[in-house]
Amino acid sequence: MKFTDSTTNKTSKAEEKPNKYKVVWQKLSSQERQLLEAKPVHELSKGEPYLGRKQAMQKKCRQLSNANNDIELSRMIYDDKHKFVMCEVPKAASTTWRKFVWFLLGKVKTKEELRHVNQSITILNRGNLPTLASLNISEAMKRLSTYTTFFAMRHPFDRLVSAHDSKFTSRDRGVTYKMNFGRRIAINQAKNHMHGVPVNNKLTSRDFNLENIPEYQKLNDVEKTDVAEYVKIIRSGEIPFQQFAKYVVYQQQATNMDAHWRPQMSLCNPCAVNYDFVIKFEDLSTDSNRLLEYLQRGEPEERKLSLKLIPSRVTNKKTTQQMKTLDSSTKQQLEKIYGDDFAILGYN
Repeated sequence: MKFTDSTTNKTSKAEEKPNKYKVVWQKLSSQERQLLEAKPVHELSKGEPYLGRKQAMQKKCRQLSNANNDIELSRMIYDDKHKFVMCEVPKAASTTWRKFVWFLLGKVKTKEELRHVNQSITILNRGNLPTLASLNISEAMKRLSTYTTFFAMRHPFDRLVSAHDSKFTSRDRGVTYKMNFGRRIAINQAKNHMHGVPVNNKLTSRDFNLENIPEYQKLNDVEKTDVAEYVKIIRSGEIPFQQFAKYVVYQQQATNMDAHWRPQMSLCNPCAVNYDFVIKFEDLSTDSNRLLEYLQRGEPEERKLSLKLIPSRVTNKKTTQQMKTLDSSTKQQLEKIYGDDFAILGYN
């Protein structure tokens, strides 16, 4: 498995921009690992397909040659009242589940209030949700070993396409990722698109006139159109999937990967934590409601949350179409980056 930073109390460079978020790691001792492995099968996972899912994951973890004991405590949200620990996986219903947790923690009193909560206040780097990183290791382990632990998993390439769709297209009304990542990616990959026109920060200004560049003046009409279209990409930060994929490959090689597309095995490491329950994004409504019903047992019926089935913007068809735009080298490198996700989480 590849981790962005396997040192405790280090800050991941990938998350300094745009998310100033302190990533806190803990390397479990053999005793701590054994304590989590010894947890009995949770009642939520005793039926199928949950038992089979859990057993298959455990079997594959035992076969993993490069397994380690590093876990990211700063990604694990806990609730002492309902006694659960959730490992957050961006682009796997994380926004929905953070809002559920917000309600369960009593941050709002009614479901109607919850509907009006701005999801941005629940983002981990805001510090409004309690994580195990705020506790000493003894208290963190106490919760991991006795509370209901869970995370949501998703097909690695669906998640990758979703990250691009939500951060680097017109769907995202914000500009943070586009300006901090998109522009830089477009500039760094501009060589094959600019027909010899120099690339510099002046191009990001909408007031800058391409006609003033001598190299641009020498181009034919088709080349000028190519350059003008690419300058639009540089200025907007709305990069195509191919460029995003190449950047992910580069980021992984630099061990500097953003959480929205970092492998799920790196984010939650189920081989070390032995989660009680795993939500499968492809069965999101069914799995989430099973878990919600358990966590809210004893609550008045009128206060209980449930998840209605909402179709995802990113379908298998869309993922297939996007992957077809990649060259074979980029595909192979992505398969390697997300290899443990495919192997351990049971996707193909």
